[in-house]
Amino acid sequence: MKPAKLHSLLGVDAVVFGEVTHFDYIYGFLYTQLAVGLRLEMISTETGEILWRFDDTRRDHTLRVALDPISLAVGLFQAGFSLRPINMTRSMDEICREAVGHIPVPPDR
Repeated sequence: MKPAKLHSLLGVDAVVFGEVTHFDYIYGFLYTQLAVGLRLEMISTETGEILWRFDDTRRDHTLRVALDPISLAVGLFQAGFSLRPINMTRSMDEICREAVGHIPVPPDR
């Protein structure tokens, strides 16, 4: 839908369109990576001009070193524990908060 149509339907000055670009895990024995990415654009509904853009990806890398069987067992447990869904949710929450913090203040304020 074109921004001008949204202006007439909703009566708003701008709309924000977003896309999740990354939302995945990588697991390789004692290595884990969690990646979350977000792309946002604020578009004027009157002119169609892009007013603001945000594009960021967060990656959390974890590498465990195992020197003996006990540290191997602990490392495998920690690697699996780092892939819990709550960690992905926390990363997405963090990137969304940062995006909101970068929204520019309107010029009339």
